Amino acid sequence: LIRNGEAVQTFKDIKAIAFDKTGTLTVRKPQITDIVSDDEKSVLQVAYSLEKLSEHVLAQAVIDKAKSMGIEAKPVTNFKAISGLGVKGELDNQTYFIGSAKLFKENNIDTLKYEEQIASLEEQAKTTIIVGTENEILGIIAIADKLKPDAPKVIKAIESLGIKTVMITGDNQKTAEAIAKQAGISHVVASVMPEGKVKEIIKLQETYGLVAMVGDGINDA
Repeated sequence: LIRNGEAVQTFKDIKAIAFDKTGTLTVRKPQITDIVSDDEKSVLQVAYSLEKLSEHVLAQAVIDKAKSMGIEAKPVTNFKAISGLGVKGELDNQTYFIGSAKLFKENNIDTLKYEEQIASLEEQAKTTIIVGTENEILGIIAIADKLKPDAPKVIKAIESLGIKTVMITGDNQKTAEAIAKQAGISHVVASVMPEGKVKEIIKLQETYGLVAMVGDGINDA
């Protein structure tokens, strides 16, 4: 979408380009790479039951994995999507949470048992989602979304023009930095809620000057 001719003319003055991650820099085909739990099948069943009601891009990776293993979803009640953090719902009269470490910390659920594994997976550019009840963590699921093959080449070409490249993502800092390193991006803005992207663009404008935003959807526009 190009708003007007003047918008095109300003391209020559761009000092930085901010990229959305999922579907823009990556292929948007996230896949489960690891399940860390004492009962992997049970964790995946809980995740599948809840995530099939979610619209999040990572939900499809959980659905695909569960179906490939012949796992059936259980009925869920009181489902709730928590923007930028995860989802919650009830299965068999038990409340479950699935999402980021922040979601669990906000609900006073201790994540210490899996913190080392989470850190290790995130350093491998994998996004981790935690599965647990109101009282404990049951396991973690690691998901990876590959970079588009030509992404590093494009980023290098942009940087060679003297234009800074930035990645804005909801991923945590470690995962975001690992992906940005693969792509060759010089500036990372991580843990950004969907509604917080405009605020981050304004900050980038204050740092660099004229900023372009590249995304794969109307929400990015």
